[in-house]
Amino acid sequence: MRKSLFPALITLTVGYTCFENGGVTSPEWGYSMLALCALSLALWLPGPFNGFAPLPHPALLTALILVPVAVATQLIPLPYAWLQTIDPARAELLRGLHGLDPAAAAAWAPLSVAPAITFAHLERVLSYLLMFFMARELSWRMRSRRWWLAVPVIVVGTLEAALGIAQYFAGAGRARGTWVNPNHFAALLHMAFPLAVMLAATLIRRRPGEPRDSVPRVAIGCVLLAAAATMLIGAFDSLSRMGLATVLTSGIVMAGLGFTSRLRGSARVLGAVVPVAILLFVMAAAPGPLVDRFYGANGEGEVTSDVRLQFWKETGNLMAAYPVFGCGLGTYASAIQKFRNSAPLGLLEFAHNDYLQTAAELGAVGWAPWLVSGVWLLVTPWRAAFASLRSKNRLLAVACAASLSAIALDSTVDFDFYVPANMLVAAWIAGIASGLWFKGAEGTLSGQEARLR
Repeated sequence: MRKSLFPALITLTVGYTCFENGGVTSPEWGYSMLALCALSLALWLPGPFNGFAPLPHPALLTALILVPVAVATQLIPLPYAWLQTIDPARAELLRGLHGLDPAAAAAWAPLSVAPAITFAHLERVLSYLLMFFMARELSWRMRSRRWWLAVPVIVVGTLEAALGIAQYFAGAGRARGTWVNPNHFAALLHMAFPLAVMLAATLIRRRPGEPRDSVPRVAIGCVLLAAAATMLIGAFDSLSRMGLATVLTSGIVMAGLGFTSRLRGSARVLGAVVPVAILLFVMAAAPGPLVDRFYGANGEGEVTSDVRLQFWKETGNLMAAYPVFGCGLGTYASAIQKFRNSAPLGLLEFAHNDYLQTAAELGAVGWAPWLVSGVWLLVTPWRAAFASLRSKNRLLAVACAASLSAIALDSTVDFDFYVPANMLVAAWIAGIASGLWFKGAEGTLSGQEARLR
């Protein structure tokens, strides 16, 4: 009974985080973290279940542990002499305080240029890891009902999409739901969209031995398709260029993994071409304002491609200044101003590329495990989709692969890693996907499930 309630409780938690501006404001995000802590305690308290989930692969587990350890290391106060050796740029900042406070240059200081901000982001990272391991644990305990774990994301995504559509047709320039940034609103939708489509396919598809008139299951599948259509329209109405591209990417991944992985020879080529053609047609049917933006028309205050490239060059200079330990997670806005050439009178808060920004903030020590864990979790559902899984689990793997691929693509031009709600959803989906690859226990891929179809 307890495990059955968790999807509903996660829906409430994720929904609250999304509806409170995506978790970017305080103290609302603090309430979300408290809810996650309470849910994790309830999940891992002793109870009537068949043991805990097996640990992840040692390499993945090590990488996941090293990420928060690297961030915590940035908060450890070090002597000025040590900083001169291991982080000259940070020592230079501390030395610059000497004119204001003669004792500052002799004081101890952490590697992070803004320790309070880094500590807040350390709490975020720990929350994301908690979300990942909860999803993974539930995937272990609910092996026969894993699709229930997708319901929280589908419900929240549908509600946000419906609100965004209402905003757009009420005269708002762009659909944004309850989010500050329409692009991040679209990012949520393109993560939820594949889950709704693949769950609908799972329900509508008649399995061997089942009656042909399974009306309730087919009806629910049709409702899910309507929810997916709502999310697709909501993503269009956000007028997010990258949001459109990532939704199309989700569709291509679903079509490719869901169908062509079961075809052979020329049929596989045809199965890959047809979905692309259909998705290009959908792109052509997008709203006129979105098409205008896609071909270069930018709204007021928007970042153009040329300016974004300049941001990336300046971020490269910041990376060169803090190559080993980084300037501190979350401190990009504080550290980049020294390297600004583009629009120097404006405050640059994000690099508009998660990979570059995290590399600058974490340095080689922290970014290496961050990248390893991210790539590992991204590849996991792809591997599961091509494995000989039972149909319902294979389609779940396809959905997770599409969702994670979409957010990974969107992060190349945006800052989704710094939006708590999006990262909670991504961590939840990654945890579900990781649950498809348990090793060495009953019902795992390496055991009987790999031989079942």
